[in-house]
Amino acid sequence: MQVIYKKHVIDVKRGTEVRNLLSEEIRKSKIPVIACRFNNEVKALNYPINSNGEIELIDISTKDGMRIYTRGLIYIIAKAFHEEYKEAWLTVN
Repeated sequence: MQVIYKKHVIDVKRGTEVRNLLSEEIRKSKIPVIACRFNNEVKALNYPINSNGEIELIDISTKDGMRIYTRGLIYIIAKAFHEEYKEAWLTVN
């Protein structure tokens, strides 16, 4: 099967995770890469490739990347808050 990354066609085995396929690109990135877009759908970097498609890496400098990062932080804060204050309600705007 084949995927396209930055206009280059890459042959890939079914089930290969994006993070393994593009590990060098992820490592070299000056801005942390936190997700990818596969066929225009946002996916985690451990997403297994099971069809032909196009991949784009998402880092925290993009709108989607910052949204993913922010929601992850909010989840961690909410989890810690709930552990400490079980009867309280936390609202995030």
